[in-house]
Amino acid sequence: MPIPNKLREARKLNGLTQKDVATYLGFTDEGQVSKWEQGHYYPGTEYLFRLCVLYGVYPHQLYGEALREMRKRNRYKN
Repeated sequence: MPIPNKLREARKLNGLTQKDVATYLGFTDEGQVSKWEQGHYYPGTEYLFRLCVLYGVYPHQLYGEALREMRKRNRYKN
Protein backbone atom coordinates (compact mmCIF):
# COMPACT_ATOMS: atom_id res chain seq x y z
CA MET A 1 0.00 0.00 0.00
CA PRO A 2 1.42 3.44 -0.91
CA ILE A 3 2.51 5.77 1.89
CA PRO A 4 -0.31 8.32 1.34
CA ASN A 5 -2.88 5.54 1.74
CA LYS A 6 -1.18 4.31 4.90
CA LEU A 7 -1.21 7.81 6.38
CA ARG A 8 -4.90 8.24 5.56
CA GLU A 9 -5.80 4.79 6.88
CA ALA A 10 -3.88 5.28 10.15
CA ARG A 11 -5.59 8.63 10.71
CA LYS A 12 -9.05 7.21 10.06
CA LEU A 13 -8.44 4.15 12.24
CA ASN A 14 -7.75 6.57 15.09
CA GLY A 15 -10.95 8.50 14.41
CA LEU A 16 -9.10 11.71 13.55
CA THR A 17 -9.76 14.36 10.94
CA GLN A 18 -7.04 16.05 8.93
CA LYS A 19 -7.72 19.14 11.04
CA ASP A 20 -7.13 17.13 14.24
CA VAL A 21 -3.77 15.93 12.94
CA ALA A 22 -2.79 19.41 11.75
CA THR A 23 -3.62 20.90 15.15
CA TYR A 24 -1.60 18.19 16.93
CA LEU A 25 1.39 18.96 14.70
CA GLY A 26 1.06 22.72 15.21
CA PHE A 27 -0.18 23.66 11.72
CA THR A 28 -2.78 26.38 11.30
CA ASP A 29 -4.81 24.36 8.79
CA GLU A 30 -5.04 20.86 7.38
CA GLY A 31 -3.43 21.70 4.02
CA GLN A 32 -0.10 20.01 4.76
CA VAL A 33 -1.75 16.84 6.05
CA SER A 34 -3.91 16.75 2.92
CA LYS A 35 -0.82 17.06 0.69
CA TRP A 36 0.81 14.12 2.50
CA GLU A 37 -2.30 11.99 2.08
CA GLN A 38 -2.56 12.90 -1.61
CA GLY A 39 1.07 11.99 -2.20
CA HIS A 40 2.27 15.46 -3.16
CA TYR A 41 4.82 15.46 -0.31
CA TYR A 42 5.95 13.13 2.45
CA PRO A 43 6.29 14.10 6.10
CA GLY A 44 9.83 14.83 7.19
CA THR A 45 11.49 12.84 9.95
CA GLU A 46 10.28 15.15 12.74
CA TYR A 47 6.67 14.85 11.61
CA LEU A 48 6.94 11.15 10.83
CA PHE A 49 7.85 10.34 14.42
CA ARG A 50 5.13 12.59 15.81
CA LEU A 51 2.58 10.92 13.52
CA CYS A 52 3.73 7.51 14.73
CA VAL A 53 3.13 8.55 18.32
CA LEU A 54 -0.27 9.98 17.46
CA TYR A 55 -1.34 6.92 15.44
CA GLY A 56 0.28 4.35 17.73
CA VAL A 57 2.41 2.78 14.98
CA TYR A 58 6.10 2.27 14.25
CA PRO A 59 7.86 4.14 11.42
CA HIS A 60 8.40 0.97 9.41
CA GLN A 61 4.65 0.42 9.39
CA LEU A 62 4.24 3.65 7.41
CA TYR A 63 7.47 3.69 5.41
CA GLY A 64 8.63 0.05 5.36
CA GLU A 65 7.39 -0.74 1.87
CA ALA A 66 9.01 2.40 0.44
CA LEU A 67 12.34 1.54 2.07
CA ARG A 68 12.23 -2.00 0.67
CA GLU A 69 11.55 -0.64 -2.80
CA MET A 70 14.45 1.80 -2.49
CA ARG A 71 16.75 -1.04 -1.47
CA LYS A 72 15.70 -3.00 -4.55
CA ARG A 73 16.72 -0.06 -6.69
CA ASN A 74 20.05 0.22 -4.86
CA ARG A 75 19.24 3.75 -3.72
CA TYR A 76 19.44 2.77 -0.08
CA LYS A 77 21.90 0.32 1.40
CA ASN A 78 22.60 -0.71 5.00
